[in-house]
Order: sequence, then structure tokens, then C-alpha cells
Amino acid sequence: MASELRAEAHLRQFAPLERFWISRTEYTAPGLIHYSDRDGKAWTLMEDDEDLLDHCIALLELRGCPVFCDIESMDAYADRLGSSVM
Repeated sequence: MASELRAEAHLRQFAPLERFWISRTEYTAPGLIHYSDRDGKAWTLMEDDEDLLDHCIALLELRGCPVFCDIESMDAYADRLGSSVM
């Protein structure tokens, strides 16, 4: 529970949880976390703490965050999400 609260607090520094998504390939396991800021610009969250990263990914997956395995689908999603704030 404490790790989930820590992960949520960390993510909310950047954006609401519904503005996050994950990309996962054989080269990016356990995944990369991306988000769209309030201006609609897409970002990749860089985190050195692997334990925190794992908890953040687990939390986002638990909350139904989209997970993409191909760049084209992810980019299309990011474009749609970004245009929804403008």
C-alpha cells in the first residue's frame, strides 16, 4: 500500500493518471512510462529508481492505463490525447 501511494504521488507530479500510457517492447521491459502534460505535449518519464518504476508501471496497469507494443499505435494515441486538451 505504501509503495502504491508513493508511486501515485510521484506520477501525479507530472500529470493526472488518466494522461499516462506505457510502451513495452522486448528492448524496454518492464516498459517506458509516457504522459501528456496540460498543454498536450507528450513526454517520457525518466526514472533511475527501478523499484519506483516497477511500482508506477504496476499502478498504471492496475488503473487500466493503455499499454502499447508498437510505436505507430502509441504515437496515434499520444496525438489524440494531446489534441484533446487544446
